[in-house]
Parts: sequence; C-alpha cells; structure tokens
Amino acid sequence: MDKLIHINERSDRLKKQREKMRTQQAILFMRDTQKIFEDDFVPDIALGILSEMWGAASEKQKEEWKKRGTSQKRSKLMTESAL
Repeated sequence: MDKLIHINERSDRLKKQREKMRTQQAILFMRDTQKIFEDDFVPDIALGILSEMWGAASEKQKEEWKKRGTSQKRSKLMTESAL
C-alpha cells in the first residue's frame, strides 16, 4: 500500500513539474515574440500572423519548420543537461 501511495505522490509531482515547465515555455515564447514585435506587440496579432503563416505554408515548408524546431529543441536540452 505504501508503494501505491509513493507512486501516486511521484506522479503528482511529475504532473506539477510538467505544468511548471509548460508555463515557463509559454513565458519564454511570449518574451521572444515581444522582442520580434517590439512596441507593436499584441498577443492576438502575433497569434493571427502565426496562424495565417502556418495555414498558407506548403507541406514542404511546414516540414522544414518542424525539423528546425526539433533540432533547436535537442540542442537546448543538451545545453541544459550540461549545466
């Protein structure tokens, strides 16, 4: 029974960590977007542009963006794990 309690507690901790990481990623995304738009930053405009660009992009372009995102994610994870 203690094992089950421990597993549930561990699961809850991991869920909280995941949510915290997602929040941190969202904040970083917002900061990066603000840097791009500078004084003209409005979240709805940024999301609209992103949505339109994605919708208008060819499948080839979308695959290129996905590859770029995956490689940047990997390099960031390797950098963080080295710290």
